[in-house]
Amino acid sequence: MYTDKKYWQKYYQNTNLDKKQIIAICSKYDKYWDMLFRVCKHKPKTILEMGAYPGRFIAYVASKYSLKPAALDFNPDRKKIEKSFKEMGINQYEIITDNIISYTTEKKYDLIISMGFIEHFEDYVAVLNKHATMLEKGGAILIIIPNKRGFRKLYGLICDRKNLDAHNLKCMNKKTFHDFSFNNKLKMDYLQYFGGFQYSVHQKLNKLQLCIYYLVRFASIKLKPYIEKHPSWLYSSGIIGIFSKE
Repeated sequence: MYTDKKYWQKYYQNTNLDKKQIIAICSKYDKYWDMLFRVCKHKPKTILEMGAYPGRFIAYVASKYSLKPAALDFNPDRKKIEKSFKEMGINQYEIITDNIISYTTEKKYDLIISMGFIEHFEDYVAVLNKHATMLEKGGAILIIIPNKRGFRKLYGLICDRKNLDAHNLKCMNKKTFHDFSFNNKLKMDYLQYFGGFQYSVHQKLNKLQLCIYYLVRFASIKLKPYIEKHPSWLYSSGIIGIFSKE
């Protein structure tokens, strides 16, 4: 893995998990949640999030669609996930603390999501395949990963190197998802780059880096309508794939 438990605990240590904040973040993806729900071949009852910590997305989607959620993560800190469920009014849930690679179960889920997860593994193909093995017949999968290639890689090398190094850039292309769909006999319902140019950083900047940061931020805000209308591997912030199983 490119990260460990301490990395994620530090990354999310100041995260606000009140209901208003959870809705503000997760509702940005409402059109994709709706799409996931529609491509499922039956009315879904269960949902699993892989790499669920700190639980915002799984709690939001479970609440929005009245689903029974399960959160899988190797981080032993259950409190943040429990708080997310509590904030969204979810009383019945399952939290699984285990390594995704070694975890085995006979249980299947109607919906499976992962948000910025597979790119933290060297063997991301094995992690992707685990999504498919845990999916119920007629179910659907939604996977979102960041895109840190193109101009975003150059920007990361200059202004956000530590964060860039925590990601496996090899998976950040459409071929990864085409191969995943083909190898697991899944229907690929949707695949696209999306989002504006992500200019936020995760480290202190020197004077030169600050100048570059402000220039990039200014350009990103000005060009946002064009970037979002014309998604590309060169500058879009993420890749989203939605898949269903016959």
